[in-house]
Amino acid sequence: MGQPVISVIIPVYNAENYIVECARSLFGQTYRNIEFIFIDDCSTDSSFKKLEMVVGEYPGLNVRIVRHSENKGAAASRNDGLSLATGDYIGFVDADDWIEPEMYERMCREMSRNKVDVVVCGYYRDYADRTEEIRPKPATEERGKTELIRNYLAQSLTPLWNMLVKADLLKEHRIRFLDGFDWCEDFNVSSKVYYYSNNICFLDEPLYHYRDNLSSYCHTVSVRKYVSRLRNVLDLYDFFKDKEIYGGVKKSLFYRILLSKQFYLYETKEITAYMTLCPEANGYILSNPLYGKKSKLVEWLAVKLYALIVKLAGTKI
Repeated sequence: MGQPVISVIIPVYNAENYIVECARSLFGQTYRNIEFIFIDDCSTDSSFKKLEMVVGEYPGLNVRIVRHSENKGAAASRNDGLSLATGDYIGFVDADDWIEPEMYERMCREMSRNKVDVVVCGYYRDYADRTEEIRPKPATEERGKTELIRNYLAQSLTPLWNMLVKADLLKEHRIRFLDGFDWCEDFNVSSKVYYYSNNICFLDEPLYHYRDNLSSYCHTVSVRKYVSRLRNVLDLYDFFKDKEIYGGVKKSLFYRILLSKQFYLYETKEITAYMTLCPEANGYILSNPLYGKKSKLVEWLAVKLYALIVKLAGTKI
């Protein structure tokens, strides 16, 4: 048997300032049996031109570039990449990030050595003025699936790009992104990957560079983004509520739902929508680790006052 093929999917949209560094870090990998799938999502800048330039610097690589004729979003772009992927393992990289030269060699080695479904590595969070190292739990630490998923659901950053996943796992369970819902789409998919994985290897080593880019999509604010996040979280809630581990993870799911429906209070001023969407989550406002003190106070008071107003409205005079 030859080396396993890794398919790396890279959605690209207006990443002209970063795509050269990203592509060179990919093409310079010490692991050579990689299929690179770039999905240019109708970029309006020079991203495609710069990508073609870098591809020309590395002849002989297995590179595919697909250009959308219209902007479809990150979720649809990743789904297109999954449809094209022919590899044994699947990885994802964002076009404004970059990776260490040995990242996929290290992850592939652990995948084969430990016979696991998923390998998760640490990463660097690169700010303009500093860098933080984020390290997952080491591979030697045994944790039950319920605890693992419960803790993961309650984390503030839940990426997919520091994972290498068996392609068969994604295919067998038909794990896909929700087309058109482009915020927290990685949270949705990575949580399902954790659930379906029989065994996971955690590499206590940062190999991915996540650029905390203030101009990126995840840092822009819009109601459409909030709706996307809410849609992905509610889909995950529906996914888990009939699973055997639901009782152990529901609190973390409620934390996420609370965070995702906040915009009804603060942005669109739809108080009734906030109160009536998954109302059982409202009882977890004060314990939510994803909230600051101000959010806890405001939303707890909102729930109490809303309940009082409803009660008074039903009182006969």
